[in-house]
Amino acid sequence: LTVPNAAYVIDAGQVKLLSPYTRNGLRTLQTICVDKNMIIQRAGRTGRTTDGEYFLPYSPENVAEMLQMCHHELLLNRHFEERHFFYST
Repeated sequence: LTVPNAAYVIDAGQVKLLSPYTRNGLRTLQTICVDKNMIIQRAGRTGRTTDGEYFLPYSPENVAEMLQMCHHELLLNRHFEERHFFYST
């Protein structure tokens, strides 16, 4: 969603992700901190049509940790491992 002339984005720094299937076949919705790719994407929401700024209300140390995470890779690997386990038994 691009809001015309949006000059500021204040990001809560959290996202809800659907977890991979568990052994009992259920999925859960988990609230987790954003990762590097999400921060980059969200920061790109401002400055498209006018100059803008992006604010993430976390300490520099926490942001540094977030920039090292990649949730998509973790979730995909976990999902693959669970499916592989299921098919190999």
